[in-house]
Amino acid sequence: MKKRLISLLVIACIITLAGSFTASAERRDPVFQEWGGAGVGSFTFAAMAAIGEAINTTSDFLSVNVQTTVGSLAHYHMFEQGFLQAGSGAGTTDIEAWNGGTTNFPNPIRSFRSILVFTRTFQTIIVRANSGIYSVADLEGRTIAVGAAGAPAAAIAAGTLSALGVNANFVYSTSAEMVDLYIDGRVDVFMLTSAGGNANVINVMNSVDSRLINMTDEEIQKAMEGDLRGRITATQLTHDIYDFIPEDEPINVLMEITVLNVVDTTEDHVVREILDIYWSQHADLFAALRGLNALPEDILRVSAYIHPEAARFYEEVFNIYIPANRILP
Repeated sequence: MKKRLISLLVIACIITLAGSFTASAERRDPVFQEWGGAGVGSFTFAAMAAIGEAINTTSDFLSVNVQTTVGSLAHYHMFEQGFLQAGSGAGTTDIEAWNGGTTNFPNPIRSFRSILVFTRTFQTIIVRANSGIYSVADLEGRTIAVGAAGAPAAAIAAGTLSALGVNANFVYSTSAEMVDLYIDGRVDVFMLTSAGGNANVINVMNSVDSRLINMTDEEIQKAMEGDLRGRITATQLTHDIYDFIPEDEPINVLMEITVLNVVDTTEDHVVREILDIYWSQHADLFAALRGLNALPEDILRVSAYIHPEAARFYEEVFNIYIPANRILP
C-alpha cells in the first residue's frame, strides 16, 4: 500500500512537471516594438494608435509604442536604420521604396513586408463652386494644395495629373495647412487622398461654397494605366462616406490603400498576434474609427511583398490565397 502511494505521488509529480514545462513552452518571451504612426493629428496616426492600444490591452507578450513621425514616407528609412519595427505605409510609397531610383528613395529599401491593409483612401478633388473647374482637365495651370512633399497623397496627385497630361502648380503642406490655404484663396484646388470622413475635407466643404470633381470613366482608366498602374483603383465616394454627397449622386474617384508594414525579421508568432488581435476586434475598431474600412481581401492590393506568416493567416482564416510571387521571407 505504501509503495503504491509513493508511485502515485511520483506520477502526480511527473504530470505536474510536464504541465509546467508545457505552460512554459507556450508562454512567449516579451516582445516590445516601436511603431511609426505618421504625423500627429493625422487619421493614419489615430488608426495606428488604435491598433496599438488593442494589442497592448490584449496580448500577453507583445507591446508596442506608436510614435509620431514626419509621415509614413519616413518609416521605410527608419526600418533600415533600426528605429522602427513596424509602421504605416501606402501602396504608392511601398513600391517606390522597393524599387528606389527616386528623390525620396535614391537606393532601394527592401527590409519591410506588408501584413495588413487597414484603410482604403480616396482621392478627393475640391474646387470652388464659381471656379469654372468641372473636370480634371480644367486643372491645367491651376494652383493645387496636394499635401506634404513626398507623401502618398502628393504622389497620387502627381501621378494622376501626369497620366492625364495636365500641368498644374503644386503647393506642399500638411493636410491641416491645406485647409487654410484653400479657405484663404491662396490655392485654387484642394486635392487630398485620405480615409473617408476626413475632418479636413469636411471642414473645407463646410467653410467655402465648393463642389467635388467627378472623374469620368476615361480619366480614371488613363490614371490607372499611368505611373500609378497597379497601385490605385476606381471607386466611388457616397453619402455614407460624406453626408454632403447626395444619396443618388456618387462621385467617381481613385482609391489607394494604407498598410501596416513590419521589418522583414519580424517573427511569425508576432505577425500572427497582430493579425489575430486586429481582425478579431475589427468591428469595435471600425465603430470607433470609420476610416478603418479595409476588408481582408484588400491584402491582395498590396504592391510590395507580403510576410509569409501573413499569407498563411489570410489563407487559414479568410480563405484568401495570395500568389506565391507576392510572398517574400
